[in-house]
Amino acid sequence: MYKCKFLDFNPLANVDNGDCQTLEYLGCLDTLYQEYNPLYTVNNFEDCINLNIYGCTSPYSQGGLYNPDATVDDGSCVLIGCSDPTYAEYYNQGFIPNQLDPVFNEIFCQTQAVIGCTNQNATNYEASAMLMLNVYLKSIRMLNSIILIMLLPEPATPSYFHIMG
Repeated sequence: MYKCKFLDFNPLANVDNGDCQTLEYLGCLDTLYQEYNPLYTVNNFEDCINLNIYGCTSPYSQGGLYNPDATVDDGSCVLIGCSDPTYAEYYNQGFIPNQLDPVFNEIFCQTQAVIGCTNQNATNYEASAMLMLNVYLKSIRMLNSIILIMLLPEPATPSYFHIMG
């Protein structure tokens, strides 16, 4: 069996028949640039145009740290909000806080999250539910007096949170 030794390589072939394409893919191979792509085989510096700009990429950041020109998040954002997933605000504030202070939770966590079925046509509809987690109950067990609940995505459906209100 014949084989190629380059990009159109055939792992089942055992003889090089000479018809392999030896294509070179020119592009930016410099990780400092936005145009970087590891699939290129030959560096063409002319394709490296826009340097990465490191900074805070979240418009929700506090203290004026947000940089709208930043292309790579460097972890400098200060995200203050509800960090307790048992509250609805955790899901609908648009970000996950990175400043975990109980005082912030006292301020920003106001509404206890009610997770349940929000489909009015379903037999397990929960009128007070605000969050629907598209999962099914796999198991419940105890470990050191703590109740462990395992939820798995519903078969053949994507997992998601549906936030009401």
